[in-house]
Amino acid sequence: MTTHSTVIRIVLGLFAGLFVWAATLQFNDATAALWVSIYGVAALFCASGAAGLDWSPLPSGLAALAALLYASWLGWCLYTGDVTPMYGDAPPESVAWVDLEEGREMGGLVFIAAALALHAGWRYHERNASENVHTS
Repeated sequence: MTTHSTVIRIVLGLFAGLFVWAATLQFNDATAALWVSIYGVAALFCASGAAGLDWSPLPSGLAALAALLYASWLGWCLYTGDVTPMYGDAPPESVAWVDLEEGREMGGLVFIAAALALHAGWRYHERNASENVHTS
């Protein structure tokens, strides 16, 4: 294992811990099931990378894309002043809280997208490097 791989595995392990912690913070949220699932999936991908499990890069790459698209949509809602359907029935006086909550959710999704893109890119690089060694 190269130093590069060791560093990436450590970073993925740190991301896994961060996402487990973030998932536990969601238990008192109104949309706990959604966010615990999102952070849980991210934690599983990162933990598998930290453990060195050889998964295809495609699932984590697609999950990274989905997280980035969701974060982009939340960002657009914040930019335009729209309220997402998740908080559509919030009273008008809580608009500032909804904006803050959606901003936090967007930030979490950006972290998830970055971690899963790192995982997918690293797995892709490792697979191609091992295929090139076996074919030479």
